[in-house]
Amino acid sequence: MTFLPPEDVDLLIGELLDAARDAVPPDDLAPIAVLLTQWRHTAEVHADPALYAALTQEAD
Repeated sequence: MTFLPPEDVDLLIGELLDAARDAVPPDDLAPIAVLLTQWRHTAEVHADPALYAALTQEAD
């Protein structure tokens, strides 16, 4: 979460809580693992200024 903007941290926490509430059966953690992997990739983009710039620039 270190590299996520504050508004993304709030979104991550909300999505994590929703995923935990929706986990049926309670021992099926696969959806939570997928969610955390997706957010890890988002944080990696924010941590790399060149990658962030490449992914957020307007397309030609």
